[in-house]
Amino acid sequence: MKIALNNAKLPDGGDGSLYFENGLICESKDVSSPNYDAEVYYLKGNMVCPGFVDEHMHGMHGINVNDATVDDFIELSRRAPQYGTTALLPTTVACSADELRRVILNFREALPQCRGAQLLGINMESNFINPEARGAQPAKYIYTPDSEEAGPIIRLIEQNADVVRLITVAPEMPGALELIARLVQAGITVSLGHTAATYEQGVAGVKAGATRGTHTFNAMTAIHHREPGIIPALTEFDTDLEVVCDGHHVDSAIVRMLYQLVDCGRIIAITDSLSCAGGEDGAQGVLGGQPYTVKSGVARLDENNKIAGSMATMDCAFRFLIQGVGLDTEGALCLTSANPAGSLGLHAGSLNQGYLADVVVLDDELQVMMTFVGGELVYQRE
Repeated sequence: MKIALNNAKLPDGGDGSLYFENGLICESKDVSSPNYDAEVYYLKGNMVCPGFVDEHMHGMHGINVNDATVDDFIELSRRAPQYGTTALLPTTVACSADELRRVILNFREALPQCRGAQLLGINMESNFINPEARGAQPAKYIYTPDSEEAGPIIRLIEQNADVVRLITVAPEMPGALELIARLVQAGITVSLGHTAATYEQGVAGVKAGATRGTHTFNAMTAIHHREPGIIPALTEFDTDLEVVCDGHHVDSAIVRMLYQLVDCGRIIAITDSLSCAGGEDGAQGVLGGQPYTVKSGVARLDENNKIAGSMATMDCAFRFLIQGVGLDTEGALCLTSANPAGSLGLHAGSLNQGYLADVVVLDDELQVMMTFVGGELVYQRE
């Protein structure tokens, strides 16, 4: 039995229908015609889009990835589709080897039981960063890659390379270039971030095998015309560039500038969401043992008022890109769907035939109405 989404608005502004079967998109038409061999959903002119992919999120609805139980991971999978997210990478902050081991074990056990958004692996915003650019990362678990303390964590990562998909490293730290090459050899994607690297150190990190930047502009050296820092090193090579699209971490003018300067296929919108995501102003939580409070829509550490992640969900990021940055629908979907899916090797992020039927339906205000994962309806707004 096919599923038909009829009388839909398509991302290019046209009207049409979308069909999927056996978990894949099998047909799309630029006319909205009934198909009586299908289970039909009449969308009444609401927009159908490829589902959002969040590669960098620390939690939502009170769930903190570092503390997540098996049930918590299952709940993340269930909750994410209400924000249009059809796949995600739960993200840890720097922690002990014992804590990381527990996160990995719970993640593995949860996977067969998840029935919502796909959990694609773990993103480690890791121990191997520069303490001078740690942002909201806990200082006590930051180690140089060549240190004795780093050994058990590196071995744990390599033993679980099928689950650890992405890891952040500061390229200027002692032993970092060797670690980058070692992780890439194990099949893990390395991202440069939480770094005070010079331009030259950034180039060295890319040449060692790193292929992306972690929340570009945030927790990294700023651009100066005589001391360019790491950002030009990331932009001039073919690296993917994460950007937190919550309207607070990076100003809309800077996101727009980046979109105009580099191939838009390299930019990946992320939420960097905390356990407070989906909550309200005044919400409180803990990140890496550090309490934070949401003030005027921004999560800040209680100790020093540093920004500590976001309250955003992927539908918020999508709206920010359209309403704040000024991208058209197709441009915004590149950043929220096609690019992150492509960077993870996921055959999704498009409404073309043969792609995964990971689809979100949005109303005129770009609010989520329905979400399908693998062709199955996993969320419908009441």
